[in-house]
Amino acid sequence: MSNKEFKTLEEQIEILKNRNLVISDITQVKELLKKENYYKIINGYKDLFLQKNSDTEIYIENTNFMEVYSLYSFDRKLRNLFFGKILIIENNLKSAIAYDFSKLYGQENYLKLSNFENEATNKKRDIIKLIAIIQGNIANQVKKNDSITHYLDKYGFIPLWVLVNVLTFGTISKFYSLMKQSDRVKISKIFKCKENELLSFIEFITLFRNISAHEERMYTFKSKK
Repeated sequence: MSNKEFKTLEEQIEILKNRNLVISDITQVKELLKKENYYKIINGYKDLFLQKNSDTEIYIENTNFMEVYSLYSFDRKLRNLFFGKILIIENNLKSAIAYDFSKLYGQENYLKLSNFENEATNKKRDIIKLIAIIQGNIANQVKKNDSITHYLDKYGFIPLWVLVNVLTFGTISKFYSLMKQSDRVKISKIFKCKENELLSFIEFITLFRNISAHEERMYTFKSKK
């Protein structure tokens, strides 16, 4: 089905029937397609149920729509399971970084270039970009986030341990990667691993987080690393 051409629910079901997919309960399938979206269910999870050597898109004999939907539902549960655990990891990482960085450089000195690994030119550019992103996040949260507003109004700055709560996992991951190596080692010891292992783990977790947050297919995901 072309994703550019609108099809009614009835037309969508007819297309599936013509492709040998069994529709046992039309009313139920209509409701599911209306709520969940044809593209997400069918285009995302049909591959396992299609005939392998067919020139056209034909389902394996006796394949029922609910089998495809069950795989879709399973993948959603898998994503939710991962996402819940990832949020815990994210919170642990943010807390560890905020504590150690503040202990080393003070709770308000996260915008200083000298507090990061800034010897290489490309690193300096990355740090400057990171600082700009953090400043942008602060600006976006002013008057929206009570904690951010409170600290700015009362103290004129936002402690890192407050700020990390509004930073994305991508930003905090970049923050860690640009910390001085000796500082990254201190953080990695908290998680009982080597500094390069934690970096790789964070990159890997970021991929899974993005898949979970954007409801992309997870059960077939393979990391290139």
